[in-house]
Amino acid sequence: MANKYNSSPVFLGGQFAPFLGGQHSRFFHSEFEIFILSGSFSDLSKFNFEVYNLQCIQIGTKKFEEAYSSLTKNQSLNSFDSLFDDILNNSEFNDLSPPHALLPIDLKGDLDVSNPRGCYEILLLLFPGDLSIYSIVHCELHKENCLQISHYSEYGQTITGRESYYDNYLYYDPSYLKEINAFIVLFHSRKDNIGYLDSMINSYISSFIERNPKMAFITQCIALESITDANTELSFRIKRNVSIICADTQNRAENIYDNLNLIYQLRSKIVHSGTYNNDKVFEYLPYLQSLVSRLIIELVLINEPDLKTLNRKLIFSGFGNRKSLNNEKEGYDSMTLNINTFAELYSKKL
Repeated sequence: MANKYNSSPVFLGGQFAPFLGGQHSRFFHSEFEIFILSGSFSDLSKFNFEVYNLQCIQIGTKKFEEAYSSLTKNQSLNSFDSLFDDILNNSEFNDLSPPHALLPIDLKGDLDVSNPRGCYEILLLLFPGDLSIYSIVHCELHKENCLQISHYSEYGQTITGRESYYDNYLYYDPSYLKEINAFIVLFHSRKDNIGYLDSMINSYISSFIERNPKMAFITQCIALESITDANTELSFRIKRNVSIICADTQNRAENIYDNLNLIYQLRSKIVHSGTYNNDKVFEYLPYLQSLVSRLIIELVLINEPDLKTLNRKLIFSGFGNRKSLNNEKEGYDSMTLNINTFAELYSKKL
């Protein structure tokens, strides 16, 4: 989209200084991004992203106006006002699924550009589905508290619901809000210390951006394959490792293992023969997304930073012995988080 929202810096307080020529760099402070999210039925403002110095608020609400005003100190923001009005009035949004913005809590705090992406990763990890980065507002914060839109990127919504347009929109059960917010803090503090999670999360996220269901399916399988460091019997080890990590009882582990057998039979047909049942891709993909989501969640809860150590523990563990894998220094607390994917993972038979 053309950047019709480019503007001169907006004065937010203090002594204004012109931003012309060589003087611009003298006042430049930092860049940050405001993510606009689509694809949620739920009010995302209940999620606590303070560790990222962010708040996720529905655009157009009183809460949004209050948060926005606290950032701008009630000064006129011209192009910002126009931008948020245009987003709110976009025909792609309605009262059922309004847009949300990831706004900074404090402009003097951490404005790292990776923060909003980290929040989006957590939300999509907890709620696999059609939550999308609808657009990104690229901003510059200058010294003397001047805020400016540098450019605006729009990507649109991702819709994968087959029977209903809204099939895969985000919805959460408020009963699990407390542990969801606790998990956000854990994810933020542990993710970078668990080195093998990075490639797994990247594959998981990429699957939702992929428009071809077959490639989305393969990309989720690639995420599963990050869990083993073995060079032989890869398929067996992946299925066994994932089943042990994701299930707390033998029956649940056996169900996951049996489903993975079918998933990997389909994967083999796609990759090696090219002849496969496309309906099976659509049938298996939602379950596979829930499985990878749970795998990453459990790895965060187990908090074993070294993949080789984790794999050695898995060698001597059996179905239902997940707690034996935990990092003893941190302990292990089970979390349901998303009751829909939690129930589907353990009860559904492909």
